Amino acid sequence: MSDMEIRDDNIAEARRTLRFGMLGLFAMMLLAAAIGGLVYQQVVRGANAAAAANENSTIEHLQLAFVVMSAGATSLVAALRPDGRRGFALTAAFFLSMAIRECDGYLDAALFHGSWFPLVIAVAVLACAYAATGCRNATAGLVEIVRDRSFGVLCAGLSMLLVFSRILGHKDIWHSVSRSVTGFDAPIQLVRSIKNTAEEGTELFGYALIFFWAASFAFAALRRRGGAGNAD
Repeated sequence: MSDMEIRDDNIAEARRTLRFGMLGLFAMMLLAAAIGGLVYQQVVRGANAAAAANENSTIEHLQLAFVVMSAGATSLVAALRPDGRRGFALTAAFFLSMAIRECDGYLDAALFHGSWFPLVIAVAVLACAYAATGCRNATAGLVEIVRDRSFGVLCAGLSMLLVFSRILGHKDIWHSVSRSVTGFDAPIQLVRSIKNTAEEGTELFGYALIFFWAASFAFAALRRRGGAGNAD
């Protein structure tokens, strides 16, 4: 192969990389616009802005849907990829635990208050025990996840969900805003509504990013299925 052909191949690869990157950026911005538009519609256009981010709102239902689909996507990879299966199953169990936590209100009504906690512990123990039966296999799956080109999206989603939204949803922030603007403390119900809207809207985007990663990873991982070994 001549130097010119090598350079042509490099240029073609660079163009493919740029196209993929721009497509990913466009998809991410479209996702952000959709999530932001939904929160706006629920709060501004909804019949009851105070209930736009409560336990039975569209925002909460979408959060649950995103995390359940994320668990389903990684479970599909675990089912179809024996190499790394335990690592993929461990990741799916993590998302399943998040889904159980999101269902705490329903579980409290159906079982008992705080029933989500023993269920999450049971899922975690079973998943860790399964992963421990094949540490190399589990490590291979987790390494593939970390090396995936969209792993940064998962990191961003989890950081937004587990850290940033919790800080943004702290009531002291909104009490301080109220005092600095009006000179007095706003009614607790008003502060709670604002806090919930900020926190739940941010959580929704975090869950959406996690699902964006899960779908992207599942597509890429299953494409690699043909070249993967069958060691379990």
